[in-house]
Amino acid sequence: ASDEITCPEGKFCPEQSSEPTPCVPGTYQENQGMSECYPCQAGYYCEAGTSILVDSNKCPLGHWCEEGTKTDDQNPCPSGFYLNVKGATTREECLTCPGGYYCPLAGQ
Repeated sequence: ASDEITCPEGKFCPEQSSEPTPCVPGTYQENQGMSECYPCQAGYYCEAGTSILVDSNKCPLGHWCEEGTKTDDQNPCPSGFYLNVKGATTREECLTCPGGYYCPLAGQ
């Protein structure tokens, strides 16, 4: 009989593992039995142990998430800009605050 246990989602098990290791922030693993984690896809953020990219970890309003983003507040649009959609991938997606309005805070 085999004593091996399949590595679970959200973790990785390199050779000679005695226990599964959670994916580090900025990475994820959606499959079982893997020896490494993948970089978090652009438009999402991946905290430690992320196993799947779903709407709840889509980049939030007022922020952008390049590949490998670790937290939801890592890349806020600067003051004077805003972003009214989720899942942005670059700083260039932040919109200039229009005349007649003001955007005093980062991450609006």
